[in-house]
Amino acid sequence: MVPDDDDSRGKLVGFGNSQAGASTQYDRHLYLTDRGTLVFGVYSGQQYTMSSTASYADGAWHLATVTLDGSGMVLYVDGAQVASSPQNAAEDFLGWWRIGYDTVGGVWPETPSSPHYRGDLENTSVYDVALSAADVAAHHAAGR
Repeated sequence: MVPDDDDSRGKLVGFGNSQAGASTQYDRHLYLTDRGTLVFGVYSGQQYTMSSTASYADGAWHLATVTLDGSGMVLYVDGAQVASSPQNAAEDFLGWWRIGYDTVGGVWPETPSSPHYRGDLENTSVYDVALSAADVAAHHAAGR
């Protein structure tokens, strides 16, 4: 991702129940807050989130990676772990992966003022297994 400037914000990627337009059911989403921090959230009876402390709305290219498996969820930026949570489940529903736009809603922390991401996104991938920390580092090194 390359946030355009300090006005960048919105959903980068997430899973929602609407193929087009705003979803009414959504989780497994990564979004950029108005402050430029990253938040990843899942819903499993309640919201569970983790977030970066640093801002990435700096005009530079960044690789954001999230893993979710039986041991929990981990947020990586540029190949390095920046947050983690022991939460290991998300809501079970049929839906679509959405890129660059979808509902975030006011119940999630630091909901961005726009659901639309303003910036460049490249090479969005969703895997059916969680990548290891070594895999994440290798993906970052390969993209440099």
